[in-house]
Amino acid sequence: MIYPMRIAVVGMGLIGGSLAKWTQEQCPDIQVLGVDLCADSLEKAVQDGALDAGFSAIEDIPKPVDIVFVCVPIPAVKTVIETVFAHFGPETIITDVASVKATILDQLAPDVAAAYIPGHPMAGSQFQGYDSAESTIMKGAPYLVVPTSNPRLTDFIAFLKRLSFQVIDIPAEVHD
Repeated sequence: MIYPMRIAVVGMGLIGGSLAKWTQEQCPDIQVLGVDLCADSLEKAVQDGALDAGFSAIEDIPKPVDIVFVCVPIPAVKTVIETVFAHFGPETIITDVASVKATILDQLAPDVAAAYIPGHPMAGSQFQGYDSAESTIMKGAPYLVVPTSNPRLTDFIAFLKRLSFQVIDIPAEVHD
């Protein structure tokens, strides 16, 4: 995979919604799927064209998916990563947008950690929720990536660059 054909965004808040919108603008050939517990956010994201389809559970997302972006609050990241891995397996790149990396990595089982590429777009605003999502906050933003042994790390970085992110390698401990 040089460029993914299908990605999923779990959590359609400010960052997840903005990332979905930005991906649709920059890569209209990629199918963007979303998951959120809030049906209203999913409906708006589909109506806005940020998502091609929305689902209320990770297990409902059709396979295959090349990359899953976990965009949920920090306390839920580990559990969501494990759920994504259980549904999609090691073939799918799992990444997140959380502001903490070492703690998450330390808590994951080795097979799950092998599929995980920690990431953090340095974008946002003082607002929250899908209603505040704007694609423009992602434009040219630095995107911190914790290097891992994942054999698809190069593909993931190439995708981020296709989205015009300024990719910066950073060890988890330095990031935190």
